[in-house]
Amino acid sequence: MAKYAPEFAVAFAPEDGSGNFNAALETAVETSDNVDNSHGLILGAAGAGQFDSGIDLTVDRVFTDKGRIGGSFTRPISTFIALEASTFTFATDMVGNRITGIITDGGDLKPDVGLDALLGSCYLRGANGSGNTYEYKSGISGNVANPISGYVWAQGERLKFKGARSTLALAQTPQEIGQAVFTISIGEVLDFVTSGLPTTLSYGLQAQVGAEAIRGVGNQWGVSRGWSDCTFNVAATIDDIPDSNAATGVVKEPSDLEVTLDVTLYKDDSAPGYEAAELQRSSTTEAPAQTPKAWDAFGWLVGAAASGTTPRLGYSVNFPTPELQSEQPAPQGVSSASTLSLIGRAETAGEEFVLSFV
Repeated sequence: MAKYAPEFAVAFAPEDGSGNFNAALETAVETSDNVDNSHGLILGAAGAGQFDSGIDLTVDRVFTDKGRIGGSFTRPISTFIALEASTFTFATDMVGNRITGIITDGGDLKPDVGLDALLGSCYLRGANGSGNTYEYKSGISGNVANPISGYVWAQGERLKFKGARSTLALAQTPQEIGQAVFTISIGEVLDFVTSGLPTTLSYGLQAQVGAEAIRGVGNQWGVSRGWSDCTFNVAATIDDIPDSNAATGVVKEPSDLEVTLDVTLYKDDSAPGYEAAELQRSSTTEAPAQTPKAWDAFGWLVGAAASGTTPRLGYSVNFPTPELQSEQPAPQGVSSASTLSLIGRAETAGEEFVLSFV
């Protein structure tokens, strides 16, 4: 027996809305044997996943048992139904498309195909924003991004899938690169076969240009104050819905979507009771003990807006009207701080938060 080196790669691309596998990605892999970032090839985050690939994947057999043999506890071979991924997460750096050049509209700031597909799979809709930005907001009925297709290469095997949806946890740890962790629910495994990596894998600017670290982000909530740790979550509830016409007998459909923020935030001596008042808020224009005090946005910017002469790396997160759900004291050294849980609220559908590439 000869051992061999572990090889990992992954590519994601949006589907066409009719349940078809992404044609450009399929051709690149199965005809051209040449895959690049324009097809959805995407690098994982350092220190995450199996073999530092960002990929954490477990493939399972879906089966039905037969009856026992005679009077024993022995069962014969089961009936195979399908394959599924009981564990599938992918971690990658949150960063712009890294291109340098004149920006004519927000579309120039749209992230690479793989990251755009993953964000769309979280029921986020991407579109040109104001002031030459590209924005993602929560999808509303009839206006959500399509599911995604993809390939995962792992140790001489290749998993091909479609109809996938995801949830997102974006970690914003000071002095580190923002890490986006997508938990992926596959709609249908199309095949799982022996296959090495494509002959050519071209990551382009992903392999040539770095990303912005979490520092000097200018976070604001009531007053300017920073955090010691922060995670922004887009959590869709994804249900298995029986469907006799589906290849696996089920389809993945959302039943809810919640956008939250878990953060350990420093307190400010100018407003030590700010969080206590926000916990009791029941009005968009006034909170108890803040007379009057309208809802404050919670938002920050990682990096800087692209200038046309520097790579497009920056992004911002903004909750226009966050609602505080809980507070727990969590002093950092000799500084007062609290661990907070907030949820995005809005008076208009799809406006509870915005993730912008700038």
